[in-house]
Amino acid sequence: MPPPQQQWPVPNKLFLAAYPTPNNSDFYLYRHEDTRNIGYVSPIYGDPVPEADRVKYPNHFCTKIVPNAQAGDGWVTVIYASELAPQDDDNYDIEYPEGVNAFPTITRTYIYLRSEYAESGPLAVGTADPGLLPNGDAQFPDAILSEAEKMVEGTGDPLIDSLFVKVVRKFQHIPNLADTEDLAAAKTFGYKVEYPYGLLAYPRVSWKIPCNAETAVTPLSGVCPIPGYTGSTYGDGAQSLLAIDQSYQNDKGEVVGLLRTYECNPGPIIVETDFEPRTGTPVKITKQIVASSSIPATVALLNAEINGYGTVALTSIVNGLGTTSSVHGLSVGQEIYLSGATLGGSAAFINGDASGLGAYFVKTVPTTTTFTFAATVNGSAFAAATDDATGGTLNKRTLARGSIIEYKPMGMDGLRSIKVTSSIDLSAIDYLQGAADTVYYGSANYSFPDVLTYAEFAAAESIAANGQGWDFNAVPVFIVTEGYRGPCLARITERYTSNPASPAFLASIPTPTSIRGGSCTVGYVAIRATDTSARALARVWNVPNSLHAAITMTHYGVPVDVDDVIWATSIAATNPTTTPTGWLVADVNPELWKFGIWVYRITEIIHP
Repeated sequence: MPPPQQQWPVPNKLFLAAYPTPNNSDFYLYRHEDTRNIGYVSPIYGDPVPEADRVKYPNHFCTKIVPNAQAGDGWVTVIYASELAPQDDDNYDIEYPEGVNAFPTITRTYIYLRSEYAESGPLAVGTADPGLLPNGDAQFPDAILSEAEKMVEGTGDPLIDSLFVKVVRKFQHIPNLADTEDLAAAKTFGYKVEYPYGLLAYPRVSWKIPCNAETAVTPLSGVCPIPGYTGSTYGDGAQSLLAIDQSYQNDKGEVVGLLRTYECNPGPIIVETDFEPRTGTPVKITKQIVASSSIPATVALLNAEINGYGTVALTSIVNGLGTTSSVHGLSVGQEIYLSGATLGGSAAFINGDASGLGAYFVKTVPTTTTFTFAATVNGSAFAAATDDATGGTLNKRTLARGSIIEYKPMGMDGLRSIKVTSSIDLSAIDYLQGAADTVYYGSANYSFPDVLTYAEFAAAESIAANGQGWDFNAVPVFIVTEGYRGPCLARITERYTSNPASPAFLASIPTPTSIRGGSCTVGYVAIRATDTSARALARVWNVPNSLHAAITMTHYGVPVDVDDVIWATSIAATNPTTTPTGWLVADVNPELWKFGIWVYRITEIIHP
């Protein structure tokens, strides 16, 4: 006889369903129920287990009711779960950024009753990691909650989602850069080395330090602490890598690190070439990243930087060779002048000043304390023994004439700026350095004076027959050629210089041609008396303003000579006496350009 068949599903009995964690005290129960039974009352989420099992399972409550399709219509399976036992022993994942064990990142996942979590609220950032070792010591010492915890809808287990929530907490050991051990460990990871300028001497070291928004970070300053990059042999050979920027790194809106950047400051000099657009003269442009604190605070200080001079004590000049008492730091072509020197011999040298008076130019630099020089950049070096000098100061111009300095911000970088130094090629444009003038032709309006070509008196005298009556009159006759007024052929010369105060340059500038007409008065005074009458006459005329030679006015070629009449007939010559021929200097107009270059525009015209 076959054994009796057990009813399936077994109704109204609790069974062990599953262990959701490695802790055996955490388990689910399930129970099959037939909803078709008379008087059946369905449990609701949160109800405890049926009363018959409540003593055995006092902490379990309903979390899920699902239809049991295998059992047939009307059957359901009820799931019961309890709060999880302390979860810190087995609820974490651990990572070691960059493989450095000193700074672990521990991510803990908690399952909480929704109602209890709503009442207790989240942990405060900075709370210590709760993990403990069997002996009671902290499992991850110095690890703290590094960012706000996250509550996740859905626990990942649909059997308990109705009443439970999942909470994710990230604990980190944030490096304390004031702590010797932390700093030593932090220096070994999280950094990157680049060469943005293509120069091995100018690396950029970026160091990512784990942190969060609430974590204090050492202020931006100091030398790069990364091993292998702490020296002072970078850049020009004596520079260190300095902290120049830092920014917080974000991941989905959360601060996860601080990126600190180290570079040489000032940075490398980048050289470019451009051309002055009007003349096509080459311009050397150097760009360098510098500390914003080094920018001159006033226009006067900026001008001093552009036009400044350094000094070194001058020992002597013998046979054209200058000697200084210390390293002079001169370069070929550098502008210099003497001050306070005792000049000897023919005194071809002069004590000058910063305006350009007495400017000389370094010709050669045989040693660090000797030099030769010339009166012009391309001139011959002085060599005569009679030009010797002793003592005084050698003043050396820091920046070549024809240069300007501009400072430009580097975007939002408040610590650094770009220093742009532009220097025009003076050898291609400066008259004092042998550059040719620019000459072109056009027209210019000009007004020439009139020219007086003829001046005579017409005089008449009348005497009565009895000798008692007398009369006299005279008028001048002037013939004037009207001067030309209008456009003239013009030759325009543009002469450039970086030093308009130089005596050599001033001597090269022509004086405008003076064409000035002249005017005077001519006339007479006549007095005659008889026994019965007396006459006194006086008349004067203005000679037209004009150019003219010296003229003594006559009466149609015959000297005027009338008794009792005093004449004023002399007209002094003007200079010039007539309209000049050839090219005339009509105008000299100086104009200051960029780069401190002056252009003197010399306009010459010729009479049509």
